[in-house]
Amino acid sequence: MAVFGPSAQRYVTPGLVGLMLLDAYHDGSKITRGLVRRYRNLVLCVGTRGAAVELARNYGRDQIDP
Repeated sequence: MAVFGPSAQRYVTPGLVGLMLLDAYHDGSKITRGLVRRYRNLVLCVGTRGAAVELARNYGRDQIDP
C-alpha cells in the first residue's frame, strides 16, 4: 500500500521503477507489470523513502551505460 502523497507518487512512476529494475535484472524479459507494481509499492512505503534517496545519491555516472 502506497502511503506517500500524490507528489511522491507522481515522481516515482512505473517507468522509473522499470528502468531501475532493468539496471538490476539486465534482462527486460524478466520484468513484468506485476514486478514493477510490487517494487513501486515498496518504494512508496514508510521507511523506504530515505533508503531510496540514499541509493540515488550513491548512484554514480559510471553505472550508467553510454
